[in-house]
Amino acid sequence: MWNDQPDQLADKQIQQIISFAGEGKLADDSATSKEFRDFLQLVTSDFLNKYVNEPIPEI
Repeated sequence: MWNDQPDQLADKQIQQIISFAGEGKLADDSATSKEFRDFLQLVTSDFLNKYVNEPIPEI
């Protein structure tokens, strides 16, 4: 989604991004974790800086 429509995700919080990935819940070796890691590799450092200060949802 980041490659196709980055402006759709630009204003989303990290919890919202995670909910879009896989089953929507982070867990070890889950599809959500893999998709979220893939997403983090694509975003710019500006977005990473934004996400650093946001709380990560409970697993």
